[in-house]
Amino acid sequence: LAFMENYDPSVLPKETYLLYEIKWSNSKRPWQSCCHSTHTEHAEIHFIEDVFQEQRSDPSVHCSITWYMSWSPCADCCRAIRDFLKEQPNVNLVIYVARIYWHKEENNRQGLRDLVSSGVNVHIMSLPGNTSQVISGQDRTWGLWSSVHEPLPHELKAKWLLAKAVEQTHLTLSLFT
Repeated sequence: LAFMENYDPSVLPKETYLLYEIKWSNSKRPWQSCCHSTHTEHAEIHFIEDVFQEQRSDPSVHCSITWYMSWSPCADCCRAIRDFLKEQPNVNLVIYVARIYWHKEENNRQGLRDLVSSGVNVHIMSLPGNTSQVISGQDRTWGLWSSVHEPLPHELKAKWLLAKAVEQTHLTLSLFT
C-alpha cells in the first residue's frame, strides 16, 4: 500500500522515494534498498553522498545503478547527478520516474535535458498490470511495473511531459514502451 501511495502518478506525495539496485561487475548479486528525501536532503543527494560512498570499495570496478523514483530529479539534483557521473566514469545510471517534478519550471526541464544529454536514460514507469512481478531484497518486497498493459492516462501524460522536457535532445521517446 505504501509503495503504491508513493509511486501512483495520480497521487502527489511531498517526499521523493528512491528504490535502487546496484550491480557491481565483480559480484553476481545486486544490492537493493531504498531511501527518501528529508527536510534537509533530497533522496538523490543522499544516495550519491551517503549510500554510494558507503558501498563503493573499488573505483575501478564497473557499476550499474537503476533508480525507481516517485518524482523526477529537480534541476539541482540533475546537476549533482551529472557531476557524480563525471567523477565516477565506471558507473552507469538508468532512472525510472513515476511523475515529472514541477514540469512547468524551465530549469527543471533543462536539468532533465542535460541529464539525458549526458547519457542517463530516463524513463516513465508504468503502473502494475501484473502484481505477480516483484523484487524481493533486504527484507522488502517491491511491486514493479509490468510492461504488458494498456497505458493509463497518468502514464501517457507523464511520458508526454518527459518527451516535451527532453525534446531538444533529439530523442525519440515511445509513449508505449
